[in-house]
Amino acid sequence: MVRRILRAEWRFRRGQKRAAQGHFDEAIEAFAQAQGLRPRAAGIYLHHALALAETSQWPEAVLALQQAMALQPANPVLPMFLGRIYVDHADYANAAPLVCPCSWH
Repeated sequence: MVRRILRAEWRFRRGQKRAAQGHFDEAIEAFAQAQGLRPRAAGIYLHHALALAETSQWPEAVLALQQAMALQPANPVLPMFLGRIYVDHADYANAAPLVCPCSWH
């Protein structure tokens, strides 16, 4: 169990490093591997989603973020990032309730 967690952490850190360097395809692969080792780690899904959103794979980014939100439904940061992905891809109808949860929209 500990080895699995350590391998997931190593892959996660590698994904973060590759994403920071702009190597999103490599980051996506590293995050996918980390998810396979830690499928209930919402943070991995978040970072995977952000890397996916930097490519043409934004629908997959939305799915990854929705998975993170299912794992941590009370986490207020996750919907904010989902809203950002929608805004970045000009999907304002889906973004509005996430970025402005007020009643006027």
